[in-house]
Amino acid sequence: CKYGEQWQEALNMMASMFRQQLEANEVTFGAAMVACVEGQDWLNAIGLLSDMRRRHIEPNVAAYNSALRACDECERWQEAL
Repeated sequence: CKYGEQWQEALNMMASMFRQQLEANEVTFGAAMVACVEGQDWLNAIGLLSDMRRRHIEPNVAAYNSALRACDECERWQEAL
């Protein structure tokens, strides 16, 4: 999903996981955040960081990097800080 025009589908799959109460981890969050970068969706990228913390999953360097990249793509540096 992340490499094509289907970045929104990757986010939909993540939302479906949550609705089904499936466990998410750094890998699934990371894939969703890369999809946010591809789709220039800075708001969902920042939201996923918050979701990670809320679910007691410590964001790693890759997660922060993806959020920063999404903000950069949309010129939303204030939100990144």
